[in-house]
Amino acid sequence: MAHALISQLYPGDSDKKILARVSRLWHFRDLNDDTNILHTDLVLLDEVGNSTHVQMYRGAIEVLKPLIHEGNVYYIESFTVKDANRTYRPVSNDFMILFSKWTTLEECIDIPADFPAITFSLTPFQEIPSLVDKNIFYVDIMGVITEISSTSTVRPRSRDADSLKRTLQICDASNSTLPVTLWGDRSTAENI
Repeated sequence: MAHALISQLYPGDSDKKILARVSRLWHFRDLNDDTNILHTDLVLLDEVGNSTHVQMYRGAIEVLKPLIHEGNVYYIESFTVKDANRTYRPVSNDFMILFSKWTTLEECIDIPADFPAITFSLTPFQEIPSLVDKNIFYVDIMGVITEISSTSTVRPRSRDADSLKRTLQICDASNSTLPVTLWGDRSTAENI
């Protein structure tokens, strides 16, 4: 099947077909109601390593959520390309994709062995303090969990309700440590 690469997409495109792996998938939830999903986000990765951010909202989530699985590769059509969000970009692409309830997904079964699976840009621990109050990109780090606190209940100033919290200590290859806080359901996940 003929398809475009992610690098061949431009704002306003709505008639292209791409072949991409769902490299990451997560739900952005209401700060005051953890059960309310405001939008679902994805990072798509094509066969040459190009990546882009995808968002879908309520109507699209209801239709597409049961069809999309992290790690799978799909032919994707009927989406809209727009300028990337100004803040919290998961990848460094100037454009992003919006899925609608009319977006179609056809799973690719014959996936080439060299089709990329993940994309990230690791930030060294010592650079984290310089990123405080900078919200253009999400930050990717890698380390070994050396300590896990107990889960506690707190009421952050930004919320009208109690929330669960757990802090992890992560150590990198140079033995630098960094505390990472998990909130809500993530704080009680079996596989942290």
